[in-house]
Amino acid sequence: MGNAYRSVLALKPTGDAVPANVLAGKTFSNADGVGKTGTMANNGAVSVTLTDQDPTYTIPEGFHNGGGEVTFISSGGDGADLIVTCSSNFAGSVITCTDGSSYTKTQTCPSSSPYEVTFESIPTGTYTISGEVSGTTYSTTKTILDFDAELNDIPDGATVTPTDDIQIWLHCANIWDKAYTTISQVLADANTLQALVASNNAADYMARSTTWVSSVAADSSAMTYIGLDNYCADVLLADSTWLNAICNSAYFESVLTTKVPTMTSDTAPSGEAFASYEASGNPAYRAFDGVDTNSSIWNGESGKTNQYIGYAFPNNVKIYKCTMKSSRSQAASHNYSIQASKTSKTDDMTTLSSISVTYPSSNTIVNSEAILNNSNDFKYFRVFSSAIIHQSGSWAVNFVTIQFYGRAVS
Repeated sequence: MGNAYRSVLALKPTGDAVPANVLAGKTFSNADGVGKTGTMANNGAVSVTLTDQDPTYTIPEGFHNGGGEVTFISSGGDGADLIVTCSSNFAGSVITCTDGSSYTKTQTCPSSSPYEVTFESIPTGTYTISGEVSGTTYSTTKTILDFDAELNDIPDGATVTPTDDIQIWLHCANIWDKAYTTISQVLADANTLQALVASNNAADYMARSTTWVSSVAADSSAMTYIGLDNYCADVLLADSTWLNAICNSAYFESVLTTKVPTMTSDTAPSGEAFASYEASGNPAYRAFDGVDTNSSIWNGESGKTNQYIGYAFPNNVKIYKCTMKSSRSQAASHNYSIQASKTSKTDDMTTLSSISVTYPSSNTIVNSEAILNNSNDFKYFRVFSSAIIHQSGSWAVNFVTIQFYGRAVS
């Protein structure tokens, strides 16, 4: 009896395997009983390719048959890190680095110096690095070759959008402590206005504005500051909207600071007044002597065409506006061309603009002007007519005053 009992005990199953240790669908026994079914996943041969963008792989639980393979493909970054040095205004901001498709990662800029963030294992390629300051997003594009970049919160005034944003304009000049939102606030702050005009980057942004033009042109201080800064004046005058606003401003001479001096002879005090013809008592300088009555005039030669009167500056200048006062002994209309040359008072002339003058009645002085969309500098400037402007015994056009306004070449 004792031996039979021991034989029964010997037939009891043993082992500590559990279903997770046995392939799914296979049966087994353990100390708890017989006929148990395994649950282990059969993964077979798993092959995985790792890249710079996704360099890790989590091995799944289960059975692997040994035929799998893990490979790594580098896209050329050599595992190097991209270090982005930010300006201090990005402290605490989230900095994003993306190639626009397969790679996008973020880092938070430290709150104290050095203001650097590191993006690890960046493959070669072109990336946009961006961050936000005071609600405005700034970005830079970097082709990863040397694995460093700079993110500057100073926007590019020549390209940044939108235009006519006071805060962006201030940031173009690295001004961060002003909460201004209107042009009137800027114009009321002389120091800020001067700083904006003095910044080439801010001047570029200003030149793209379409809504500030009239306010700036109507402000005497703004016009004075613009006139004192060659870069700002040049970029504004190169834009047709600003050119017209400045030339039509009551303060235009604050910007157009070069003009013909009050002449006392054809060559004094400087430069030279010249004309196609000078009659006794009516030399060319009479049109530049500042006397705006018919008692001091110049007119052309009787019966001749291609008549002109002009002024040669001592040095080349850029002229943006021409004004003249003239009268005609009979009511009529007449067309004149504003011409300029670098080399001669008679040859190599460039036509800059034209003036059409209507004389409503005889001997009435008429004020005329032309705005010259001109980016070139010249030495000789003249008013030219291809038609007869004087006919003895019949009629004549008298040029009372002529003035050219512009800027010296910087």
